[in-house]
Amino acid sequence: MSAEEQSEEKLAALKAVDRPHTFVFTGHVYPERYQWTMQPPYEVIILHHDDTSSWLKISLTMSQVIVTVRTNSVEDALEMKNRVTRSVRNLADSLGFVTAAALDVEIISCISPDGGHYVFNTAFDGLLDHDAGTPEGLLVFNELIAHANRSGYIRMALADLRNAIREPLDTCVNCYRAVESIRHEYLEGKADIGSARKASWKRMRDAVGLAEEDLRWLEERATPRRHGRAIDVTGDERRKALRIARKAIQEHCLANRISAVPENDVVAEAADDAPDT
Repeated sequence: MSAEEQSEEKLAALKAVDRPHTFVFTGHVYPERYQWTMQPPYEVIILHHDDTSSWLKISLTMSQVIVTVRTNSVEDALEMKNRVTRSVRNLADSLGFVTAAALDVEIISCISPDGGHYVFNTAFDGLLDHDAGTPEGLLVFNELIAHANRSGYIRMALADLRNAIREPLDTCVNCYRAVESIRHEYLEGKADIGSARKASWKRMRDAVGLAEEDLRWLEERATPRRHGRAIDVTGDERRKALRIARKAIQEHCLANRISAVPENDVVAEAADDAPDT
């Protein structure tokens, strides 16, 4: 039997696997106005680490995404949504490459195997210390704006946190990079090496109240992606990583309050905002 015949036989066996649970996900590819379409629908079988598998059929028509998932996994809708987002993003990133465009993906809703209907929140549950409309929440909001206006490190940290929420696979690496940006606020001098770097980590930990073991954990979870290796991240791990990064950003801003400073709304253009020449 040739290698091609063996491959076809293996694929046929995988397609024949009983997958009794069916999800249907819907979403969009942005910019939606370009009406992205791909025919025929793309099909892929994903083999999970626990020896279960999922068969995805992805349809993209006029920038509207429909993904049918047949699976024998017992994952809930949110975990399966993360897998679906990753697969649709693979298609969008490939389409973006061949069109030299930056495309984005949002999976919005789902019908689960038990017939339940879900509309996914864009926020990550279980992270807020204060509701947005409370005095405490408004204080954090105002401090974030003021610091982001004046510090490229805060801007980068907030951007990395945004991507950490949007990209499940990259949650830990983006969270660690956000923490590293905050750490630069505690660096004395321009040399980010040796004893100066070590001291900046300690000053940051003391200032924002982060444990060294939590930062070491985050570094370990981030390192594989930093070096180009794929890594699965559970929902609990994502939540832990996001809490660490959010605490670094929030506590730094609250410890160095500037929102009430007169003329705080007058901001000089930063170097990273300068126009290209």
